[in-house]
Amino acid sequence: MEVTVEILEGLEIKVYVVVPFDRIEEKIREKLEQTAKTAKINGFRPGKVPISEIKRRYGQGIRQEVSGEVIQSSFAEAVQKESLNPAGMPKIDDVKMQENEDLEYTATIEVFPEIELNGLDDIEIE
Repeated sequence: MEVTVEILEGLEIKVYVVVPFDRIEEKIREKLEQTAKTAKINGFRPGKVPISEIKRRYGQGIRQEVSGEVIQSSFAEAVQKESLNPAGMPKIDDVKMQENEDLEYTATIEVFPEIELNGLDDIEIE
């Protein structure tokens, strides 16, 4: 996973994240298999629906669901990796998820200011 941080004005930060396709493909495959076990489609016994049929019928919805989950988990991972201290929820923009390509998105967040306490060593307690 690639993470790039750009500091904007004030306390605003823009985080660019690229999630490799392998990670997304694995999660999509898991969801397709899970859906195939429970899907009830005419002409097929329960649990015996081919993955290709599940992908044709539910593929787009599963891709959307997986992209949301991956964005959420990768953003948390990026915040931890870059040692950011977000003050609120991120604003997710520019989500690019094409078939057989990496997932790219931009998150804009505000962070808490860093406060340095100087001169505390000089204070004496009675």
